[in-house]
Amino acid sequence: MTGFFDSLEALGRNFDLAYSMMVYVLEALSKSAPKTASIWEDYEEGNRLKLDEQLLSVSTEVANNIRSVLRNNPHLKLMRRFTEFVSAHVDDTYFTSEAEGLNFALAKSDLPRALKNLYNARSGYVHGLAHVMSCSNSALRAAIAIRFLRYVNHTLPLEVLNA
Repeated sequence: MTGFFDSLEALGRNFDLAYSMMVYVLEALSKSAPKTASIWEDYEEGNRLKLDEQLLSVSTEVANNIRSVLRNNPHLKLMRRFTEFVSAHVDDTYFTSEAEGLNFALAKSDLPRALKNLYNARSGYVHGLAHVMSCSNSALRAAIAIRFLRYVNHTLPLEVLNA
């Protein structure tokens, strides 16, 4: 959990770095989870819908083979494992009693999309130096990351935290 505390230390100096480090901590913790296969819905929605439209012009077998190749993307697999791991470690109180009075409370139904946004914003900064603050809803993402990391620090078993 040193990464978590390091990210809090960096928060006052470099928000983008601190945010990325927080998400990195969650990603590192997710590596303890079993590997999962990505599904077509994991593919970015805008491109997925365009591809689906184009794939109507080929046979179902060819379309499914193309989708399979596109799903076999390491980034998609890592993102899926990340979102499944984080989702599995959030209990209902995170959305109810622990969210009372918060400005940036998250609905349970919004968690999958929020986690994908968290992951993609971190990837944008790490791989392209895209500022997290320039991303829409960055304050929401930061609040979710900080609040969730506090939650993780209190709820995950020590063997997972020390892995």
